[in-house]
Amino acid sequence: MGIRELRTLVHVADRGSLSRAAETLSLSIPAVSSQIAALERELGTPLFDRSRKPARLLPAGERVLSRARDVLALYDGLGDAADKGLAGGFTLGSILGFMAAVIGGLGGNIIDVVH
Repeated sequence: MGIRELRTLVHVADRGSLSRAAETLSLSIPAVSSQIAALERELGTPLFDRSRKPARLLPAGERVLSRARDVLALYDGLGDAADKGLAGGFTLGSILGFMAAVIGGLGGNIIDVVH
């Protein structure tokens, strides 16, 4: 089970059909169907009732969909977390002589120094 399969599950559920999900994801319908089938095999349970058109999520599918949305939100937020790194500001108070030594060691990364 990977991010791709979880994203496909969400697209199928949100769009109500394999064909609309396939179009949105730029995949073929058999590729979307194969990803859903692989997910169902790995989880050991069907996620959709395929006897109806459009296919509807079963209770297990609803539970997996909820978790898939959570996982995708966390995954999609990783880039934002990495970009933020240690950026930001802080205030540091110190004795002036000591501060001069510290500032000199920062290599010009100080934007504003207030005496």
